Amino acid sequence: MDRAPDIVLVSCAKTQHEYCGPAKDHYYSPLFRKARQYAEARGALWFILSPKYGLLEPHRIIEWYDVDISDYSPDERRQLSREFVDTLAQRVRSLRGKVIEIHAGKKYIDNGLEEGLRSAGAIVRKPLAGLGHGKRLQWYDAALH
Repeated sequence: MDRAPDIVLVSCAKTQHEYCGPAKDHYYSPLFRKARQYAEARGALWFILSPKYGLLEPHRIIEWYDVDISDYSPDERRQLSREFVDTLAQRVRSLRGKVIEIHAGKKYIDNGLEEGLRSAGAIVRKPLAGLGHGKRLQWYDAALH
């Protein structure tokens, strides 16, 4: 059996509450809720990837915003990925040997996030790679039961 993840990175969602609140409760799409459930069920440290706020701790209070990763150019996405990796490394001291699962789309993963984490010594897993929306929901259902 694979080693449990030490850290789970979950992308934010467009579906948001229009008030200030903890990031973990701010996004409410079915996919985000299942990703959150999965991360919490694993007991892993988890963070939310937000193009607006950067690497979010689940309890951080945020406001509604209308920014999507698709709004960013490839260069801006690479810069954002560097910021995600740098911030994560600061928060956990070292990424070396940590199993990090990325639960996000290609626009996050393929613009330097995966590469940056691996360069920092992390073991990167992408359990949802290649799966469409419906298949991702099914994957979470199976993983949670």
